[in-house]
Amino acid sequence: MRWKFNIKSKVDTKRLFFVRKLSIVRLFFYIGLTIAILGAMQPWFMWPFAAYYTLIAATFVFFSFLIDNGQQTHLFRREGFVIPIVLFFLSTFVMRLVNKNNIIGFISISFDLIIYYSLLRLDKEEMRHMMDCLTKLLAAFLVISILGWVLYLIGFPSPYIDSANDDLGYSYENHFIFMIDDRWDAMIIPRFNSIFLEPGHLGTLTSLFLMNQLGKWKKWYNIVLLITTLLTFSLAAYVLLPIIALMGAWAKGKRIIIAIISIIVVIVSIGIGALFYNDGDNLVNNLIMARLEISDDGKLEGDNRVTDSFDAEYQSFLSSSDLLTGREYSMEKFGFGNSGYRVFLYDNGLIALLLVALFYLSLAVSSRQQNKRVILTMLTVTLLTFIIRSAPLAYNYFIPLYAFLCTGFSSHEVDKQLFQKEDS
Repeated sequence: MRWKFNIKSKVDTKRLFFVRKLSIVRLFFYIGLTIAILGAMQPWFMWPFAAYYTLIAATFVFFSFLIDNGQQTHLFRREGFVIPIVLFFLSTFVMRLVNKNNIIGFISISFDLIIYYSLLRLDKEEMRHMMDCLTKLLAAFLVISILGWVLYLIGFPSPYIDSANDDLGYSYENHFIFMIDDRWDAMIIPRFNSIFLEPGHLGTLTSLFLMNQLGKWKKWYNIVLLITTLLTFSLAAYVLLPIIALMGAWAKGKRIIIAIISIIVVIVSIGIGALFYNDGDNLVNNLIMARLEISDDGKLEGDNRVTDSFDAEYQSFLSSSDLLTGREYSMEKFGFGNSGYRVFLYDNGLIALLLVALFYLSLAVSSRQQNKRVILTMLTVTLLTFIIRSAPLAYNYFIPLYAFLCTGFSSHEVDKQLFQKEDS
């Protein structure tokens, strides 16, 4: 008996080659964006690269764009980028000019332009996929970081070295997968900042990443980001996250009155509990509730983002001719602890602020986002992060904000949501 096997296997080499090239494009692009975000967040291992991380990130992005350009189907194919990229260039150029940067500072604009240009050209579906990948990558690391931090708190030995960022005035016990700020070493439970400079920086980042995950917060990686946000005990993150949740639900067409009432009840309950637990000597009361009190001079206690010496200088600056172009900001002169919109305006001037505002407005128009609620949500959160952090062009803020603008709920999704409500 003879057996015949007539199996023909055809491999579409062209398709396989396309898939491999697409994977290389994605790999290079994602590596570039990861470096850009990390560089802006300044984890301890990026401190030596603080001056030129944009060069490294732009190199990966450039090769990604170069390889993609040789394909028939492109990941970088959106139009309407001209006005935003011009306004971005003008914004960064003016900021370098008024701060009297050297030639290296002006050359670095070209690296930023490569990264911003690629984001403005990136296909919207690919942007959604990109944010999912970056979110999972961040969450996977935070699981390790939180685990090491918890083991440290309950007494497990954890090797560390003393690390300091002299340029920014920070010093830590560096446990490699997490750091303990020397300012909080005496706390029973120090605030969690993982490997980054401050808990507020981390809390803001996780909040903005969660903004791109609305409707998917039950996924494991988003639960990790939610837990991380809570562990930072950052007032900025605690304010930002509920606003993102409420405005995101509103942008999707949901009725938010019940959600608002629920959040108010939860906040009031936590506030009362924090006030009485251990006679008020606890992290929630000391770091959150106490900062929401009104001081004798009528100011919010949490509005402490500038020192008294800088605030006095800022008041004189507002009535001077320097308002348009700013004044030189110096750590040596004003010390550590100044941040927020006042620092940006003082350092860069009103012209730069106006150009940045026009840049964001041009993004809203060029994105062709049909859901106006998404645009308003993005601009509102952008304004809040600017007031708190004053870094509107930093990659750790811009990338998740712009991704939400481009990939947020479409008007079709909103209409479908409203239609379902009317049927019910």
